[in-house]
Amino acid sequence: MRTHPEKGAILAGKVTQFRDLVPAIRGHHESWDGTGYPDRLVGEEIPLWARVIMFADTIDAMTTDRPYRESLSADSVREELRAQAGRQFDPTIASELITDRYWTQLADAIRSNHDSGEYESVDGVSVPRHSATAFSISR
Repeated sequence: MRTHPEKGAILAGKVTQFRDLVPAIRGHHESWDGTGYPDRLVGEEIPLWARVIMFADTIDAMTTDRPYRESLSADSVREELRAQAGRQFDPTIASELITDRYWTQLADAIRSNHDSGEYESVDGVSVPRHSATAFSISR
């Protein structure tokens, strides 16, 4: 699990069109406070696009059912982003993202994904409906 940023970066680096994405892919699990991986970068050492991807990746993880917990509500996600600003997340991006200006739209998207039936439970795991068949086959 912890090697996927490095492996993804290596793979993307082999494709000419994706080479500019390598730092963002490699750094998307770096934490603002330096506790992330793989390089333990701190603050603005983390490429900007890696910081952005971290938000998308984390919000997706929090809003998807896991075998060990149900998905979080939009309000819980907002609170977690607030709590982790300056620790896991870039505090400037976090504070902007959770303002009403942006959050209302993001919260609506979170609620819509869960209410629309886009997710299907497969062996107790919530997966996007279009991935359910592949997920079942791979397990």
